[in-house]
Amino acid sequence: MTSVVRRACVLWLPIAVAVTGVSAVVYGAVQAGRSLRLVEEREAQIKLLTELVWVLTLGATGVAAIAVAAVL
Repeated sequence: MTSVVRRACVLWLPIAVAVTGVSAVVYGAVQAGRSLRLVEEREAQIKLLTELVWVLTLGATGVAAIAVAAVL
């Protein structure tokens, strides 16, 4: 009798095609992914949003420092 050892693992490899979801019931494998272009676009959006929030925080800190200096 042959025993099959199944291991749960998560692999990340860039793929050329966007796959929304594929299930293979035979072996219990599930594949889901996005195209690398979409990932790069999302990263660019997050970077832009992070920079905007950083600048707004820096400006708010400057305004607060000036307000405190005016009070003292």
